[in-house]
Amino acid sequence: MNYNSYTEIDFVLDEYFQKWILNPDSITQNFWESWISKHPEKLDEVKSAANLLRIMNYKSDDVLHDTELDAIWHDIIKRRAFTNKRHFLNNRFYFSKKQVIGIAASFIGLVVSTLLAFQLDIFQLKSKPMETIATKDDIILKLEDGTVKVIDDTTSNVLPNKEGGRMLSQEKNRLIYNQSKTDNHAGDKYNELIIPYGKTFEIILSDGSVVTLNSGSKLRYPVVFESNSPRTVYLEGEAFFSIEKDEKSPFTVVTDNMNTRVYGTQFNVSSYPEDSTTTTVLIEGSVSVYKANNHNNQNPIKIVPGQRASIEKELIVIDNVDVNDFIGWRHGKLIFSDNRFEEILRKLERHFNVKIENNLDKLRDKRFTGTFTNESLEEILSIIQEHTPFEFKINEENRIIVAEKENQSHE
Repeated sequence: MNYNSYTEIDFVLDEYFQKWILNPDSITQNFWESWISKHPEKLDEVKSAANLLRIMNYKSDDVLHDTELDAIWHDIIKRRAFTNKRHFLNNRFYFSKKQVIGIAASFIGLVVSTLLAFQLDIFQLKSKPMETIATKDDIILKLEDGTVKVIDDTTSNVLPNKEGGRMLSQEKNRLIYNQSKTDNHAGDKYNELIIPYGKTFEIILSDGSVVTLNSGSKLRYPVVFESNSPRTVYLEGEAFFSIEKDEKSPFTVVTDNMNTRVYGTQFNVSSYPEDSTTTTVLIEGSVSVYKANNHNNQNPIKIVPGQRASIEKELIVIDNVDVNDFIGWRHGKLIFSDNRFEEILRKLERHFNVKIENNLDKLRDKRFTGTFTNESLEEILSIIQEHTPFEFKINEENRIIVAEKENQSHE
């Protein structure tokens, strides 16, 4: 999507902008903050559109006090310091009740018509053309025009662009973008790939870089990278990166807590929302890591092959690791290396696409080590049982329940 020419009305009708304002996650937050930092001239349109969306999102029976109304706009954009030390977003949007009323009066026609559109369930149809209905178990590709495509990883296909040429092709569980670069700001057009639990997927970006996404991951990336400009992608979840070297265009992986910058290398990044840490493990080459919200402009920290960078309690910690423990998932392996039981269950959930409920608190911090390739979920849990007594069962909702053995509960 080319947001450069957007007016406030265009922003209001854009699905990805709506998500950021009304239901943000780490990817939308990082993307829009980065985009506005590059386009500060659009800040007024962004502010107006954000106000309109917030106004339209209220139910007619909502009652707001003055302090509540004043606080509505207080938490739209996080403070962020960029590595080039340009600070376009140092302050959060903050609007008083008087300003909100003024904006609402200026756009009263739009507000009323849009509220009616919401009631008729056509607002989303305008902003989100969908070719099919996707489920949580589907691989989903969101195109720059808002179109949502469900990817069948058992088939191959070619997706043309508006001019009829090939934009990308699909070879089963791999997407391949037409390898090219541009000088005309086409880099503002982003796609988003969403991988469900139970699956992995590979994507070859327009610069030739290869990204393998683990289950339960999202990647937002430019359709075409701009020449001689930074290459930036936004990750939620886990991915293995093999980056094409380009000294004039550093490659940055942005996550919710820690960013990784590289020129050409292989590394693994894990940043699941449900996990307590974000990690970067370097296989070859050289990368630098820095906190996503680098308020103090701290210098990036370089790591060398065989090292892991983790962010824990706002601090970046570097240690030496066996990199094979962190990239085995690319070959279908589940490798646990002194992992907490709670961490193991989350990995099993993502790998097997199941829900696991642990009702045994004393097991949460117990650590286990093991490598599994073709074993089923039941076999893995049975092996862990040999070391620590517990029982598991599948309830009527197909949820696995981990609990204490009955014959021990009365001891």
